[in-house]
Amino acid sequence: MPSKPRKTTRAAAGAIARGKKLADAVVAARRKSRPTQGLTGAGPRGLLIAEGDSWFDYPLNDVLSKLEDLGWEVESTAHRGDTLEGMAYDQLDRTAAICDKVKRRAQTPHAFLISGGGNDLAGQELIPLLNHKKSRNPSLSAKAVEAVINDRLGDVMGDLLGAVRRLGQIYFQADIPIFIHGYDYLVPDGRGVLGGWGPLPGPWLRPSLLRKGYDDLAEGAAIMR
Repeated sequence: MPSKPRKTTRAAAGAIARGKKLADAVVAARRKSRPTQGLTGAGPRGLLIAEGDSWFDYPLNDVLSKLEDLGWEVESTAHRGDTLEGMAYDQLDRTAAICDKVKRRAQTPHAFLISGGGNDLAGQELIPLLNHKKSRNPSLSAKAVEAVINDRLGDVMGDLLGAVRRLGQIYFQADIPIFIHGYDYLVPDGRGVLGGWGPLPGPWLRPSLLRKGYDDLAEGAAIMR
């Protein structure tokens, strides 16, 4: 179907253009208050710049700590609980600040790492995607899933990737590789951080499923898959 590739191409071009504008605006604002002192530092064996959520910022153990164990140097703005929308539209200056610092150390990153999207759906945000178990409709609303995940979050991810790509061009005069990751199939068993006891975060998905009548773990896991 020829119309679909054209639509995808236009969407990608639009995301790159929007991301470029986001990055240019952030960099322009930062340069007005940029410190004049320089930073020095020896080039590392391998440097990564990371922006993301709990996959990159989890108590005791996360992806970035594993990479550091393998000998990579990591500069990170990641924070548990951050949303994809926040990274793209509210916090891009954090990534720009890291790029600025790295550049003034005369370093160039090997890659950008991006992790996001889970927190945009992990709490009550999941509820609009679900039909009640007792209704005559499928468990998931196909239109809602399309609108929220493929359209809205897809556009946000495109904007973020376009902006990060532009930051690499501005600060390092290069198209720095960008790595993102996907989730495994989610199991909504109600466990939070370190078990989710007391004030610890969680349980995220299960309360939304229970509110819609899905109290069986296997059923909930099938819905999330």
